[in-house]
Amino acid sequence: MTSRFLVVLLAGFVAASCASTPRTTPRDPAAQPRAPLVVVLVVDQMRSDYLEKLGPRFTGGFRRILDEGAWFRNAAYPFMNTITCAGHATIGTGALPYRHGMVLNAWWDRAAARSNPCTSDPSARTIAYMGTAAGGDSARALLAPTLADQLKTSTGGRTAAISLKPRSAITMA
Repeated sequence: MTSRFLVVLLAGFVAASCASTPRTTPRDPAAQPRAPLVVVLVVDQMRSDYLEKLGPRFTGGFRRILDEGAWFRNAAYPFMNTITCAGHATIGTGALPYRHGMVLNAWWDRAAARSNPCTSDPSARTIAYMGTAAGGDSARALLAPTLADQLKTSTGGRTAAISLKPRSAITMA
């Protein structure tokens, strides 16, 4: 297995362990139902037949995801640009790019006369290895609510998204 595949597997396990229950008042903790655990694991450029080939080797949490979860053997996008930002936003929102607004990984900003990454947000604060960096990333340009937004609204649950690229994590969560 490649190190990238292992990083994505680790990210899925961390995301699963970060799921929480909704906040309740101390007087009546049973007043609200527990937030559902939803794990969405996306592996860029991983063919679905890899799950069939490698599946017998999986144990524990990943075995449970394969056995009890849903995975799509013949999944297809009904649009041309299956690049990270557009694809992950489609998975996260259930909407097509013309609805959620993330049509490419970056697009030309005429006013600024430069290319803008899809999650670029100058007003967001990035926490970097060497302190705080100017400007950052956010879901400011995302026009549709995500599954995580809907779960938070309905159950009060929390979301964790992990990726090496902001456009992957932000558009999913």
